[in-house]
Amino acid sequence: MFIYNCRANGSCYRTAQFFSNGSTQPLSDISASVGLNGVNREEDVRIIQQRLNGVPEESGGPRPVLDEDGRCGKYTRDAIRDFQLKQFPSSKPDIRIDPGKRTIRRLNELTTRRRTSVDGVSRQQFLLIVNAYVPEVVRRVRIARQRLQNARAAYSGKLIKPTHQDQKLVDWHFKTHKTDDPVGAIGLILAIYDRMDQRLTWHITRARPLFQLGFAKSSDQAVMYTSIGGWDALEDELDGSGEAVNKIKVVATHAGPSTIIHELAHLCGGKSPADAIGHMANPVPLPNGTRLEEGFSNYRTMNAQEARRNAASYQSLTEPEPSQLGPPMGDEW
Repeated sequence: MFIYNCRANGSCYRTAQFFSNGSTQPLSDISASVGLNGVNREEDVRIIQQRLNGVPEESGGPRPVLDEDGRCGKYTRDAIRDFQLKQFPSSKPDIRIDPGKRTIRRLNELTTRRRTSVDGVSRQQFLLIVNAYVPEVVRRVRIARQRLQNARAAYSGKLIKPTHQDQKLVDWHFKTHKTDDPVGAIGLILAIYDRMDQRLTWHITRARPLFQLGFAKSSDQAVMYTSIGGWDALEDELDGSGEAVNKIKVVATHAGPSTIIHELAHLCGGKSPADAIGHMANPVPLPNGTRLEEGFSNYRTMNAQEARRNAASYQSLTEPEPSQLGPPMGDEW
């Protein structure tokens, strides 16, 4: 399962998985068993309490948080049970964590010291801030859909007064003019925006919330991350780190509508390498843009297949005032 981590400046990077302690490796093990009928050494119990407190509620973390007192009482045992039920739903919980076994391994993958605030904002306030962007995200996604529909009509000769401005925008961002079937190519792109619209609708109606508070790595400035192709996953489907596959994980308050749309592109693309939406090229600086880590050419010269798998293309077409992102002057692109 690949995860895309995106910064506020639009740059991103891909990882197979990162652990929430900020390292590329899990945390160290406990010395003896903790839980029901366990050895329950004070230091081991305290380690488990700390790590359980660092697990998000949706991944099986305790609510309220545990006292980190080193005593394995009822609340700690209940928290171990609830974590095992969430992470291993097909197995009966044994309410015990043993060194080297799957519960401690999964807990080490998920754990971080509980973040009660982000950028000085409480968790509850943080989610309110992110949710406030959703109406603008919906508006921009629908702007892009309308531009695509206008471009398709222009290619089909169905516009009564074709200005071709939307057609030029679509051609620049998705290179549809380079294909033998522009109308068909536009249909594939529209399908991704339709998924975005559906995913946002599920969020607004509370059928499937879109956001959860993620884990920040101390070594970078990522503001959001998500799993590729997870847009229609069920609520209980977790990735290799034990986080919900169908959500955008937010780690900083300065993420805005454009960044959310960028993450939606990753989320709403396919799961296979041929269909996953990644990082091919960036439209800035004009006139040629920049080749990104998964691309083979810059924004100006990339082909339609690359553009259809490029998160920056989906993000750019939604901009209300697109002139700064192209197309450049002239028709030689």
